[in-house]
Amino acid sequence: MQVTWIGHATVLVQYSGLNILTDPVFAKRASPFRYVGPKRYSQPGLRIDQLPKLDLVLLSHNHYDHFDLASLRKIGNDPRYILPLKNGTLLQKAGIAPKNYDEMDWDQSLSHGDVTITHVPSNHWSSRTTKDRKEMLWGGYILEFADGYKFYFVGDTGWNERLFTEMGAQYGPFDFGLIPIGAYEPRDFMRNAHTNPEEAVQIMQVMGVKQALAIHWGTFVLTSEPVDEPPVRLASACDAAAIVKGDFIAPPIGATRFFAGKTNTARMAGTVSPSAAQ
Repeated sequence: MQVTWIGHATVLVQYSGLNILTDPVFAKRASPFRYVGPKRYSQPGLRIDQLPKLDLVLLSHNHYDHFDLASLRKIGNDPRYILPLKNGTLLQKAGIAPKNYDEMDWDQSLSHGDVTITHVPSNHWSSRTTKDRKEMLWGGYILEFADGYKFYFVGDTGWNERLFTEMGAQYGPFDFGLIPIGAYEPRDFMRNAHTNPEEAVQIMQVMGVKQALAIHWGTFVLTSEPVDEPPVRLASACDAAAIVKGDFIAPPIGATRFFAGKTNTARMAGTVSPSAAQ
């Protein structure tokens, strides 16, 4: 498993010959407006023209920091897009043809070659305007590869003990996960939207995620905690939970990290070399 964190929830995941991109946002602002809204704090770790040929694009929900029409338009119609129910019309605005995407309900599964993709809930919501809250679905994804390797992209979520405990029992354990750790203060306002680092560790534990990479921090300043605080708190939370050092990491934007797969024979197509993304 080769993982390159491009920024926020945008991650290039490469395993078993597949190149998978999550929530591609390369915009300067997470906003419907050109000059107003959260501005990018850190530049993307890779440009769109530096990406390998993509097989799959996973879209968790339609918030502007996760679903950017300009970025999707530049990526184009080559990959297969997977997205929650009722978001297809929005994707078409980026020029993506209906034949190139699949909308999914919670707990629905489909196949891409030898990979089984399951759409699962998260504790969040959707909206693009002030009038369409929760009209489109949102969530995360589980990918199970032919060799049994299981990857979990949480998407965007707040902590919900019952939800994650039940999903862990139903779908876990997992070999690797992308888990959000940022945009959590003030806590009384953000609790139901975003996990803090301590809650991210709880997701890892109850879902049975063996190794994880932290996302959703250090890219857009969306909330009031210091931009560099999430990885510091994550390290403390991992120590308190006796998680082995290196099993839940928060590398810098642009970093490529490698995680053991099920076999040593899986080969990755068009991978990004460590020199291209450090």
